[in-house]
Amino acid sequence: MDTIEFKLVKDSEIYADKAPSPAVAIFVNGRSLIDLAREIELPFAEAEGRTTDAGNYAWLRLNWLHGPWEHFHGTAESEFYYRAKTNLLECGDCGVSGCWPLLARIEVKKTIVVWKKFEQPYRRKKYASSRVKHWNYDIFGPFRFDREQYETALKAMIGEASKTVTPPFASA
Repeated sequence: MDTIEFKLVKDSEIYADKAPSPAVAIFVNGRSLIDLAREIELPFAEAEGRTTDAGNYAWLRLNWLHGPWEHFHGTAESEFYYRAKTNLLECGDCGVSGCWPLLARIEVKKTIVVWKKFEQPYRRKKYASSRVKHWNYDIFGPFRFDREQYETALKAMIGEASKTVTPPFASA
């Protein structure tokens, strides 16, 4: 079983509006989700001659999530929702979700939460060309989390955020 940790961090420097905003850093099995994505993406980015694109992500800004509980259960329908997939990371250049997101399908089952079918939507097969290649995430995940551990970690982050972040985000 994989483990997950959600941490609040502040990194307003990369966001286009430079507004200070806590963001949700995600760690899977003790490793940064950004670092894990970079490892998977690097061979594809190298093939395009664009190595800086690999893992070029930022954490999701908490004040943009209208419900972190729903979001990280894969049920939030907002600007972060892409055809049954959930945005887990934002663009590392501007911090805007739709610019360069990392997506995954989140399935909540009775005792586990599964993250699978990761993708960078701008590197889908249908966009492949001589210049832009398809990035295959088949070996990335799936991650299977004990539902109790997952929800405890999520509740802890939401509880911490409720002390410092102004809504519109909702708590569990």
